[in-house]
Amino acid sequence: MQQSIDVSTFETTEFDKFAKPLLQLLEALTGLESTFLTLVDEQQQQQWVITSESSAALPIPAGLQVAWQDSMCRLMFNQQLNCTSDIDSRFAQSAGAKQGMQTFMVLPVSFDGSLIGTLCGADRGSIHLTETQLSHARLIAAALSSQLKLLADNHQTRQQLQQQQFQAEDLRQQVDNLEELASTDPLTGLPNRRAFDERFGQMVDIARRSKEEVGLMLIDIDHFKQVNDRYGHEVGDKVIQQLGRGLLQLARAADIPCRIGGDEFQLAAVGTSAAGLSKLARRLQQYLQQQRKHLGVGCTLSIGIATTLQSPLEDLFKAADTALYQSKKAGRNTLSVYTQTT
Repeated sequence: MQQSIDVSTFETTEFDKFAKPLLQLLEALTGLESTFLTLVDEQQQQQWVITSESSAALPIPAGLQVAWQDSMCRLMFNQQLNCTSDIDSRFAQSAGAKQGMQTFMVLPVSFDGSLIGTLCGADRGSIHLTETQLSHARLIAAALSSQLKLLADNHQTRQQLQQQQFQAEDLRQQVDNLEELASTDPLTGLPNRRAFDERFGQMVDIARRSKEEVGLMLIDIDHFKQVNDRYGHEVGDKVIQQLGRGLLQLARAADIPCRIGGDEFQLAAVGTSAAGLSKLARRLQQYLQQQRKHLGVGCTLSIGIATTLQSPLEDLFKAADTALYQSKKAGRNTLSVYTQTT
């Protein structure tokens, strides 16, 4: 079965400048109405036309591809023929016969003893080529061999380069996936502590240059151990995941939500006040309580908030932790703001 391929992938423009005059010379020497050059890949068992000089009555287009086992060239080689003028009787079922060819010439184009292509000619009439004509045609085949080998090698190199690029892209994707796994909490999809610390440092640098307030919210699920003990870890994981979804939905694009581990979460924000963070905290508490029916268990949150313009980061974390402790001491299910940071 024949099919066409995109010969442009073989970058034949420069090759044609060399090959086409030789094909025209072959036509003049033999009187054949169509001449063409093919590339043979015996490993892949494929053959395709690289360039041609053919008539409208007997078109042999560049790019025509055929399985090597069905090739007229292979049929001729098997019978040790270089030329025949009775295709209709010798090869009655061949593609050449069906195309109306009566005469067919084929010469191997070899390099270092290996077949790399064929030099061919065809005609609808019966043409008997002399040994002198075939000798001249062999000289043309020899002239084309090194150029065709170069074309084939360039194509193979491009294929190998393309494969290497695919492999490199696949490797980059694997590295990106590993980096994402290394910086993401697998249960919630939130940044983990490692990713939080990296992004938070960048956030603080920007905030201090622009003299904006930095805020931190620490979040604990109240009596989470009892949830696990009573309902099982599967339900506990659902609570964790639901809280993570709530943080992602309610946080601003510039905020940094994070799961520290267990039932502990935190969120960093820049350019917002303690009042703004408190509003977000209350919405988060309401969100989780609204999920009671979906989760099959009611959970509440204790939240501590602190903000600062200039205090060291460790003081900000201590202040937020103090506020969280105040929320728990007050009976949980509440939020507290540490107001003493400067």
